[in-house]
Amino acid sequence: MGVSQGMRVADIGYGTGNVSFGIGSNIGLSGSVCRVDVRKAQLNIAHSQAASLNCSNVVFTCASAYDTGLPQESFDLVYCRFFLMHLNQPKDALLEMLSLVKPGGLIVCEEADISRSFCDPSSSAYERCFELLLNISDIRGQHFRL
Repeated sequence: MGVSQGMRVADIGYGTGNVSFGIGSNIGLSGSVCRVDVRKAQLNIAHSQAASLNCSNVVFTCASAYDTGLPQESFDLVYCRFFLMHLNQPKDALLEMLSLVKPGGLIVCEEADISRSFCDPSSSAYERCFELLLNISDIRGQHFRL
């Protein structure tokens, strides 16, 4: 992703934050990672992990991906992983992410199209599981085919 020392990174919808811990180690203490998640339980888990790993360059924010409250045009990298697919309005979250990144900065989103999942050897239980996941996604207005 082009992560380097001293970067300022926003990790949106980080969950428990496993990937952003890796980002934090790559940017070093001269950089910072601001994690945003709307779920306090996820925030608490990530905060405990950060403390146990002695990560001092991580800041936690409890906010919506649609309105993070973070300063605009202040991040070198805005990142999310397997997040937009769970939202009803992923475009609105992307617009918020776009407002956060500095001119010339990066927005990196890792997503999945689970309709392309397969098992080898094939398994009817596996196929049924993903059929149900896609149906639930459709009912909820989510985007598991993103």
